[in-house]
Amino acid sequence: MKRREFHRALAALTTGAALSPLDAASQSSSGSINRCAGREGGHSTDSRRPTGCTVVLFEKGATAGVDVRGSAPGTRETDLLNPINSVQEVQAILLSGGSAFGLDAASGVVRFLEEHRLGYLVGDVVVPIVPAAILYDLEIGDAKIRPTADSGYKACQAATAKHVMEGNVGAGAGATIGKMFGIKQAMKSGLVARAFEWATPESWWAPS
Repeated sequence: MKRREFHRALAALTTGAALSPLDAASQSSSGSINRCAGREGGHSTDSRRPTGCTVVLFEKGATAGVDVRGSAPGTRETDLLNPINSVQEVQAILLSGGSAFGLDAASGVVRFLEEHRLGYLVGDVVVPIVPAAILYDLEIGDAKIRPTADSGYKACQAATAKHVMEGNVGAGAGATIGKMFGIKQAMKSGLVARAFEWATPESWWAPS
């Protein structure tokens, strides 16, 4: 078997088993991005494309770590999670569509948290710490439509401690898998609880 044929066979196996299309309002009780106490999760979804963002808020802060994967990662403030750095807690974590443009949604989360006086204290100033990561969904619909700072703010407003919807909502609205051989080969995916993987009730974030 030639190397190219091997890679095609491997891709067929891995993408076929990875994720099946998810309902836009999956209410499975098997997991939720805020399934542990002290967290609130919320989405902002723009159905025009679709795209969106998803936030998890930590009112009392949380110690976090990160494993950034992929050949072209788009992140914000993940370097702060290095254990040698001075910042010990985060107030929120954001996932967003929109590729690099989607990182702007984190500014809305920061604005929301500042209004609620949640963040790293620097004198009288509160600086919210919001690590963020994006996914590439610009080839789904109109690429000019992407999450903004207002999207991040709205996701915070929608945050709840109750079960948060999974599937084609928030950051998962425009998510796809199986793009090794181009967008025409892609399949619809979405957001599931495993997008936020917790090693303990209080720590660990692994976007993948």
